[in-house]
Amino acid sequence: MSRRGKTMIEVGGFTFCTQIVSGPKRGKPMIKIGGYTFCHKVTHKFRTTWVCSTHKNKGCSAVVQTYENVIIKVRNEHNH
Repeated sequence: MSRRGKTMIEVGGFTFCTQIVSGPKRGKPMIKIGGYTFCHKVTHKFRTTWVCSTHKNKGCSAVVQTYENVIIKVRNEHNH
């Protein structure tokens, strides 16, 4: 937790503030990490996969996985 009570995640030695925000896609939830936003792709049982919301169609492989709304995996490697 940050000093302001926000959830933080550490990935590869970097610390990011994470938040679920309401995005431009018809009010659907999005995750914002380090200035990038991720939109919901698929949910299987309790695990949800989120993909880069701006460049997924251009081959960006950045992905976030959550399990019951807790971030369990982040691949924050964008090609843009």
